[in-house]
Amino acid sequence: MFHPTRGGTRGGQDQFKWEDVKEDKHRENYLGNSLLAPVGRWQKGRDLTWYAKANNDSSVDTSEQDKKRAEIQSIKDAEAQAMAEALGYKTAKRKTESSVTENELQSVIHKNDGMSSEFDEKLQESSRVQGLGFDRRSGMAMDSQKEAFRTNSTKPIASSECKPIQKKQQT
Repeated sequence: MFHPTRGGTRGGQDQFKWEDVKEDKHRENYLGNSLLAPVGRWQKGRDLTWYAKANNDSSVDTSEQDKKRAEIQSIKDAEAQAMAEALGYKTAKRKTESSVTENELQSVIHKNDGMSSEFDEKLQESSRVQGLGFDRRSGMAMDSQKEAFRTNSTKPIASSECKPIQKKQQT
């Protein structure tokens, strides 16, 4: 009943070495073998735990990171409010932040009061609408096109169906 103890060690925490694991044919069975007992050419001189280390990038200031976080949060809030409005929920009107002062805004609005610039004239000229079916080249309105519009027809229009229109006199 009393047998001598078996030879060898039990536990053997003091005798365990990762160098022995590198040479063991069953090294894949050890947890952490790829980090603590790396074998192979590609692991030599590499930092295998790079992903677990803190990023000590001193070029990015914490205040810049805070500004970025605040900007992203404000964008998310604005998108959430826009989505709520689109879905028909009642939302409180938020005041938008702007770096433009009231005086600057008024000066831009009233900058060209009383003075007509060439740009304003061109803008007014381009915004004039001649009407449905007006042909710039010949000054003709297409009666059949007007009729097609009224009846929602998609029939092609021949140029022979076009008649000149009478221009209204402006008062």
